[in-house]
Amino acid sequence: MPSAPSATPYGQVAPQLRVGDALSFGWAKYKQSWPAWVLFVLVFAVVSALLFAPLAGDLVDWTRRLGDEMRDAGSTSFEVTDFRFSGGAIALAVVASLLALVARAMAWGAALREADGARVSLGQFFTARRLGAAVLAGLVIIVGDGIAGWIPLGSIAWQVFTVFTLAFVIDHGRPVFGAIGDSFRLVGKNFGAVFVLLIALVGINILGAIPVGLGLLVTLPLSVLALAYAFRRLTGGTIV
Repeated sequence: MPSAPSATPYGQVAPQLRVGDALSFGWAKYKQSWPAWVLFVLVFAVVSALLFAPLAGDLVDWTRRLGDEMRDAGSTSFEVTDFRFSGGAIALAVVASLLALVARAMAWGAALREADGARVSLGQFFTARRLGAAVLAGLVIIVGDGIAGWIPLGSIAWQVFTVFTLAFVIDHGRPVFGAIGDSFRLVGKNFGAVFVLLIALVGINILGAIPVGLGLLVTLPLSVLALAYAFRRLTGGTIV
C-alpha cells in the first residue's frame, strides 16, 4: 500500500481523496496502535452484549412459549402468544444504544488524534474532546435517519451525507446542526470519492464479520481511521 501523505496545514486546498490512500492510512495507524483499538472494541462489545442479554432472554422465552403452543395445538391453527419485552430489558437496551453513540464519538476522537501523529492508548479514548456534543449529534442523526427512512433510499442518503458530522463537532467545534450542514456540503462536493470509500468500508466489514465477527476487531478501527483520513484530506487538515 502507498505510504500516508505528509502533514497538510489547515486552510490549504485539499488534494483529491483516493480510496487507496485512505485505506493505507487506516492500516498503517491501526498497526501502530492496534492493542488500544482492539481493547476498546472488546470493552464496548462485552458491555453491549451484557446490556442486550435481557432482550435476548425475552425473545428466547417467547420462542419457547410459541413452540409449546404449536406442539399443544397439533396443527397450524393456534393463537400466537403476544411478544413483549420487559421494561427492564428495554431500559438496558436504551443504555446500550447510548453507549454505542459514546463509543462512536470516542473512536472518532482517537482517529483524529492519530491523524495528528499521536499514538493513542486505551485511556485516551475516554478523554475525547467535545464528547457530549458529539453524542448529542449522534442522537440527532438517529432521529433524522428515522424520518428519512420514510423516503425511498432516504435512510441511505442521510447516512452517507452525515458521515462527517461527528468529525466536524469534535475537530472543528461546530454546533450540532452546523456540523450536519457542513457534512452535507463536504460530501456533496466530493460525493463520488466518499461514496466509493463507504462502499469499500462496508465490504471490508462484511468480510470482517464472517469469521465469527473476529475480523471486526481489525475492520472497525480501520474504517474509522480511514474516514478520519478522508475528513482531514477533504478539509485540508493535518495528516501525519
